[in-house]
Amino acid sequence: MRQTEGKWVCSNVYGPHEDNPRERLWEELSTTHTLWEYPWLVVGDFNITRFPEDRNKHGQITSGMAGFPSWIDGEGLIDIPTRNQAYTWSNLREVSSLALLDRIFIDADWEAQFPRCEVVALPRVVSGHIPLLLTGGGESYSPPRFCYEAWWSSITQMP
Repeated sequence: MRQTEGKWVCSNVYGPHEDNPRERLWEELSTTHTLWEYPWLVVGDFNITRFPEDRNKHGQITSGMAGFPSWIDGEGLIDIPTRNQAYTWSNLREVSSLALLDRIFIDADWEAQFPRCEVVALPRVVSGHIPLLLTGGGESYSPPRFCYEAWWSSITQMP
């Protein structure tokens, strides 16, 4: 692992709906990856599923779906699964279409620096997308509790 002094790079993605712009996005992200020598985190709404089972209504593999896993593998990215939610998007209709469109990817350097990170889905508020929270995967830090000791008041001050 490279020494990065705690620095890392995050690419935030809002993926296009069509295949040609999607291919340009993969190229642009790949170029971005080569420009930085820090652990890489890629987050966002990719507007494409990776596998047919990433939708509640399984369909066939499209050309866009075929390019997505190829790009992920080519960049050596690791898909961090969302711990408590199978799908991250809903069309919010009575008979819902659900899909896993929002993802968080990391590279090997990120995993080495933050080995216990995980993704947790938060409650949906307004959008059809569920917010995702990337955690460190460890116990949360809280400073020690301050307690006042009564005997401190009995200490006399030095002249």
